Amino acid sequence: MNVRKYVYVVFWSVLSLFLILISLRYRNKTEAMMAVVESQLIAISYQKPVIIEAMYVVPGQEVRVGDTLLRVSRPDLSLEIDKKRNELERSKSEKLQSEQNYRSKLALSRLEAEGKLNRLQMELTEINTRISQQHSINQKLRGGEGNGGNYSFSDSLMMMKKASIEQEYLDVKNYLDKELDRLRLKFHDEQSLIDKIITINMRELTALEEEYSSLIQIAKINGIVGVVNVQLHELVPPYKSVVSIFETRPSLIKAYMNEAISYPVSVGDSVKVVSENRLYSIEGVVLELGARITDLPDKIQPVTTTRSYGQEVFIRIPANNQFLNGEKVFVHPKDAE
Repeated sequence: MNVRKYVYVVFWSVLSLFLILISLRYRNKTEAMMAVVESQLIAISYQKPVIIEAMYVVPGQEVRVGDTLLRVSRPDLSLEIDKKRNELERSKSEKLQSEQNYRSKLALSRLEAEGKLNRLQMELTEINTRISQQHSINQKLRGGEGNGGNYSFSDSLMMMKKASIEQEYLDVKNYLDKELDRLRLKFHDEQSLIDKIITINMRELTALEEEYSSLIQIAKINGIVGVVNVQLHELVPPYKSVVSIFETRPSLIKAYMNEAISYPVSVGDSVKVVSENRLYSIEGVVLELGARITDLPDKIQPVTTTRSYGQEVFIRIPANNQFLNGEKVFVHPKDAE
């Protein structure tokens, strides 16, 4: 009898513990963010029509960073690059010519002004000499006493001419200063315009050279070749996907935070990503919070007859994880363990 009682107590204790564990596990799942692990897809396409010259991969092939994927040709691209280089050289030549013209005009303006100023200075010196001589003669003729301030009609004419030469001298200097300012302003405007054209040409040339380098495509990530949508020597239209590559291991997952979650989630938070059907988990970091509420993917909809919604949460996980593509996972806050 005592044995039966002991077994009865043990049975209900184990059953209670089991139910508690089940309820905790269920509660943890309902309060966790859900996600489907999906490898990022990289698609290769071109902005202009290209011809497929060589393909070095096939669907399902594993590639490593730096592996050559394909080679295409664009006969018009080399011509565009040469044309843009010629435009750039022409703009640089125009800039140099503009600088040389500016210096020549400065030198010519100064030379012309200096010629006029020297001529006026000589005339001014000559008339000052004549005025001085005439003044000396007048003093001798009038006895040199008390008549120094008296001037004849010819003296007045020479004084007027002197004043006219002095004014013309000042006018030439003022004109020179204004002319130099005008030439300097015009030169700066020309240089600024040419510099803008050179900048645009350099950007366009860089874009063309980058496009030329993309004629040979290499793998940017370790991954698996998905679909190859072209054939050799095919003329591919713009923006058509030529080759797609999936990450070997997903490094970014998109989780969904539903209305049942009460804890706060912030960028930089540590989280634990747990497989739904396997005893496997890994730590991750919240990379970004989505700005919208969207419906959950079909695979993680709690009830198939009712649509559920949640906020997108992007989580970075180590690249050496063991999750499978398409695997359903739960995301818990790290401090909730």
